[in-house]
Amino acid sequence: MIFLSCRGFFATYVSPTSLFPPLLLYFSILISISKTWADERVKIASRWASSVFPLGTQTVLRRRNDELPEVDRSRNATKRQREFAAGRSCAAALLNRWDVAEEVGVADDRSPVWPDGFVGSISHSDRWVWAAVAQSAERPSIGIDTESVVCPATHDMLLDDIVTAAERSIVESLDLSPEVAFTLAFSAKEAFYKCWYPITRSFFEFKQVAIESCSSDTLRIVCLESNPNFKISPAKLDVHFLATDSDVFTATWMEHKA
Repeated sequence: MIFLSCRGFFATYVSPTSLFPPLLLYFSILISISKTWADERVKIASRWASSVFPLGTQTVLRRRNDELPEVDRSRNATKRQREFAAGRSCAAALLNRWDVAEEVGVADDRSPVWPDGFVGSISHSDRWVWAAVAQSAERPSIGIDTESVVCPATHDMLLDDIVTAAERSIVESLDLSPEVAFTLAFSAKEAFYKCWYPITRSFFEFKQVAIESCSSDTLRIVCLESNPNFKISPAKLDVHFLATDSDVFTATWMEHKA
């Protein structure tokens, strides 16, 4: 195939291969911009994750495609097994900062069992793996969660099962898209649950806690009377968040009673 370029009475034949260098340059620039933006997102998320907790809590946030030597990447390992291994790898790296070599165990309900004297939380999504650890003398529990922003179909399917109309109006006041707002509400309740469960060992439904208020980077979540943990203090927790158009990160923790 050739392209014909007419100039006056002359016809010049231009080979399409002459277009390849500028096209390659164009695509290489796009790839470079995309990588730069992806790297910047990693920096933003990592800075947020490392600064959101009070002093004494250690945290590590990694992209799922980062090389983790402890993770089995063979075809025999299922996606769930790779996620599990990646989360435990991050947790082990944090415990090593206290010179603790003991591995994080697994309870019958699949929740993590931390070494004596430590509390923590692990989360992973399609793009991220995240762990946070603290000494139990510093705080009694931690809850973290990360989620990829849902698609419109998932938003429509799950919306009424996760949030009430009142909660929806609260999170949508943050000037987020409906999908990001829903994902934030879901993730915040997940972080709240993961913080509460090690203390109560009690399950509860999404609508047994409520988003009471919000600020630019925090949601306040409260236990409702229908929640089996309603009378356990503190009944409210502030869930800190970072929300982008593709990912949501949420974190909360308990403080020891004075």
